[in-house]
Order: sequence, then structure tokens, then C-alpha cells
Amino acid sequence: MSRFLRLPALLLLLLPAFVMGQQNAELVNSGQLLFEGNLYYYLGKYGKAEETFKRVGRNDTNYAVITRDLARTYSDDDEDSLCLMTCVKGLDLHSVYDVDFYNYMGISLKEMNRYDSALKVYDKAIGLFPYAHLLYYNKGMVYYKQKNYVEAQKWFQEAVRINPYYSQSHFMLGKSCAEQGRIIPAVLSFEYFLMVDPSSDKAPKVVTTIEDLVTGDYQPDPDQKLDDDESGDKCFADVTDAINSQTALQAGYRNKTGINLKVVKQLQYLFEKLKYQEGTNNWWMDFYVPFYTELQ
Repeated sequence: MSRFLRLPALLLLLLPAFVMGQQNAELVNSGQLLFEGNLYYYLGKYGKAEETFKRVGRNDTNYAVITRDLARTYSDDDEDSLCLMTCVKGLDLHSVYDVDFYNYMGISLKEMNRYDSALKVYDKAIGLFPYAHLLYYNKGMVYYKQKNYVEAQKWFQEAVRINPYYSQSHFMLGKSCAEQGRIIPAVLSFEYFLMVDPSSDKAPKVVTTIEDLVTGDYQPDPDQKLDDDESGDKCFADVTDAINSQTALQAGYRNKTGINLKVVKQLQYLFEKLKYQEGTNNWWMDFYVPFYTELQ
């Protein structure tokens, strides 16, 4: 009989330690840890951010958002396997951050060169969240990394359709067109990017790229270069010829800005020659040209 009495007594002895452990867990201020983790993240101290986020337990009310931020940190820290595992855990929570977990999951798979798996993730996510522009953009990035620029552009265009103010979609449209040797579409996309996000850290490089494009100094990818028939850019043939003629660089050309730079003169001349044409089935003509011609 005394042996059986020992178990309840032992449990009573362990109860204070158990309660104390629960109290210690509750003392974690997840809001403060969320703030500190994100501060480390924005300072580029990813390891510190990851350690901070991992201090929050699953039963905490902030666990879902902290798991999302941990996945983002792993992604930016190039810890793709850890990012993938974190996203799997995050999706098990069935939270409002599911779309973010799908995005980071696809990015991690892309960075591990698991392209087919990444595309399947984005296809599933787009079915669940058809108005989440980042899903379309990131799907385009999977194709871009494989140098399938034509397919990538389709998904960047879908991202623009949903959110025309997301600058990175325009940037990637410009970058992919430049690699194909499509001067006018590339300039149109890059200029829109600069208008939407002029303070971007990419802006100086974009300005340099535009200058190279309009002065003939840009070297596209020789394996990806398209002619006007292949790209559907014959509607821009007159504008391309005008730029290649370098008429704007001649002494008699009237520069309206007073800024004596080749790129400024060439861009002025480009936009003066730009006219909207109906029925071309060219996305750059239909999306950008009406906007630019209205500004003139």
C-alpha cells in the first residue's frame, strides 16, 4: 500500500516545478521579441534575428507571425533548407500568413534549383490566392532563373495586372527584355520602374542600363536575343530606327530639358516618336505607350 502512496506524493513534489516552468514560459514577451528580431533583421544581423525569433513557443499568440518572419530571415540569409522547413511548419498553422509561407517556400525551392517543385507550389498558391501579386512575380522569377525569359515575362505581366505599382515587376520586365535585345520594351519598363520607385537602390544601375540601351552600348545575352518578328516588337521598329539613327545627338536637335547628356536627348527623342498603335497584341504597346503618350 505504501508503494502506491508514493506516486501521488512524487507528483505533488513535481507540481511546483511544473507550474514554475509554465510561469517562466509565460514570462516571454513575444511582442518585444518580435520587435527585437525584426530590428536585427533590418540591420542585416540574420543570425541574431533567427535566435530571437526561435525563443517564442508554438502556443504563443504571436507564433504565426514570428514563424513567418523567421522564414523571411532564413530566405534572405540563404538558409534555404531551413526556410523550407519553417514554411512547412508555418502552413500547418493555417494562419493569415499562408500566402507568405507559400512565397518563401517557392523561393527556397527555386534557390535550391528545384524548379518543378517551386512551380507546383506557386500553382497551388495561386489557386488559393488569385489576387496575391507576389505569387505571380515569384513564379516569373523561377522561369527567369532558368533563362526562360518569354515565360517569365508572362508572369511578371500578370503581377502588373494585379498590382501595377509593384516596381520589381517592371524592373524584371525591363531586365529580361534587355537580355533579349529588345531595346524599346526594356526602356519602357525601366522608365516605369523609376517613376514608381525612384528612391530604389537599383535606380542608379537602371539609369546606367537605360543609357547603354539607347546609345547602343548594351550587350544582350547572345543565346536569348530575339529579332522583331520573334518578339512581336515590329510595332516599335520606327522608334528603334530613330534611336539607332542618333538624330537626337546631332547639333540641330532641340533639347527641351537643357541637360546636355546623350541619354536625356535620346530619351526625349524616343518619347517624341512613340505613338500608340491598336491591334498589335504587344503587351508593352498596350500597357506603357498610352501612359507615356498621355504625359506628352
